[in-house]
Amino acid sequence: NYEQPLSSSDHKTEVASLRQIFGRFKALTPSRAWEATGVGILALAAAGGALLFHALTVWIEHNTIERFEAMGTAWFVAGSLVSVVVGSLLASFLIAQFAPNTGGGGVLPTKLAFWKEFGVMTKAEAVVKLLASSLTLGSGVSMGPEGPSLQIGAATMSSGAAYFGVAKQSRRAWCAAGAAAGLAAVFNAPLAGITFILEEIIGDLHSRLLGRVVLAAVIGALIAHAVLGPQPAFQTSALGVIRWQAWVLVPFVAILAAIGGALFQKFALGLRGKLNVRAKSAWSPYKPVIGAIVTWIVGIAVYSFTGHAGVFGIGYSDITAAIAGHLVWTTALALFVGKVLATAGAVGSNGCGGIFAPSLFIGAAAGAFLGGVVNLGFHLASGEIAM
Repeated sequence: NYEQPLSSSDHKTEVASLRQIFGRFKALTPSRAWEATGVGILALAAAGGALLFHALTVWIEHNTIERFEAMGTAWFVAGSLVSVVVGSLLASFLIAQFAPNTGGGGVLPTKLAFWKEFGVMTKAEAVVKLLASSLTLGSGVSMGPEGPSLQIGAATMSSGAAYFGVAKQSRRAWCAAGAAAGLAAVFNAPLAGITFILEEIIGDLHSRLLGRVVLAAVIGALIAHAVLGPQPAFQTSALGVIRWQAWVLVPFVAILAAIGGALFQKFALGLRGKLNVRAKSAWSPYKPVIGAIVTWIVGIAVYSFTGHAGVFGIGYSDITAAIAGHLVWTTALALFVGKVLATAGAVGSNGCGGIFAPSLFIGAAAGAFLGGVVNLGFHLASGEIAM
């Protein structure tokens, strides 16, 4: 005696029965519970995609810019040029061939999808944005991870919502929640992710989507905490007692940082306007290579003067050094000017990366410069410079 294998018709009958049982069970439970479960599962996927983007970026950077820098000046000069150009070419090819709307920072395409397409985004957007942004940032082009992580999370969760039977007209909540999860995961900062999505993508701090955005952002931060640990993005000395002389510097630091941000924006928009005037050709999708070359020229100039490679890529190590008061004022000034010019070139040529991290770099360098100058005549504690 032996059991007969199930025929295809029997198998279909069993599957139909299971679906019927599941449907009845689902009908007896609150719909909000199923929605929250779906948000939680897809938020895990969105955060995982953003963390994969982070890990791939770090790996590429370690095997390109950092490795060439360790090999000596001549290797760094030649190797960094090959790195930024090849990385930008590969990223541009992926974008042009598979997902043209993944170029640039990532915030604007996500916002357009949220409002014009009911939040509908595709798996191709998530995959291409992950690969292209990793290649761009990891190879050394002066941009940041926040825009890409936002778009990766939004596209992952929006496309994944289809598997939960969410209609296209109802994808906005999933798109916004995925963006929050991705942003919170990369920066390990749920409050920042929630606030940014409500202000920049949704445009309403009292939106009815708040609950799902909060849930996804918290899950994203918890995943980042589990994978990357509890460390903050930047380390700093204990502040201790802050004297009034340090507080007096704050408005001047803000003014200098604002000037840097305004110049960066003006240069970027000016370059973008000039590039957009030209007639479109087969090489138009590869305009980001211009920004990569600008990054290399400025980055090598600053490196030759200071020995610091912070103009390349995200530059987190030099931001940390600036906050800790480990940069002399001449180095901080060179990094400040260099980051403004390099990022303007990358953004102006529509490079695949964000602008928030470079803005942090510009602000930190501005503070380190003014703190260093004042420190020449009036001693500031490391905590006061970090402030």
